[in-house]
Amino acid sequence: MKKSPKNIQKQLDEVLLFLEDNYAVSQSDILQLIKNKQKEIKEEEATYIPISLFAATELSSLEAMTVYLRENKSFSFAQMGKLLGRNPIALSSSYRAAKKKYEKQIHVPESNYFIPATILRNKKLSVLENIVFYLKQEYRLTNAQISQLVKKDPRTIWTVLSRIKGKGVKA
Repeated sequence: MKKSPKNIQKQLDEVLLFLEDNYAVSQSDILQLIKNKQKEIKEEEATYIPISLFAATELSSLEAMTVYLRENKSFSFAQMGKLLGRNPIALSSSYRAAKKKYEKQIHVPESNYFIPATILRNKKLSVLENIVFYLKQEYRLTNAQISQLVKKDPRTIWTVLSRIKGKGVKA
């Protein structure tokens, strides 16, 4: 049963009044908080990493992502930290290490596959494990296809998937 816009509006008004009465917060403050949260969610959803990035360089997955987000998307380390659920200081260290290894700008070829940057928030898995798990689950790719996309040996992909299973995550 679909709710009518009038019912939704009535419920929203009731919630706003409840919050205003019980928590001494004005409706305009609540609506501003909602707008800010919506903006934050849209930014997170809009940040997808092309898989071709990982085959474009010899950098580690995290290093490639930090360079990409910093140089191609103009993210600060604080923004990256919030997006990826990682420490901004560690991300800046990763970026500096990447720039020592690979000084030129990364050219990212066209890609048919993208991963949301937010998948790295899962700290139970490593960066590569998160990437491989996402490709396996969402795109239903074979180990050989994944290995070509991330420029890793197929045996490495098999090992990564077996480690994921060992951690209790179903791949």
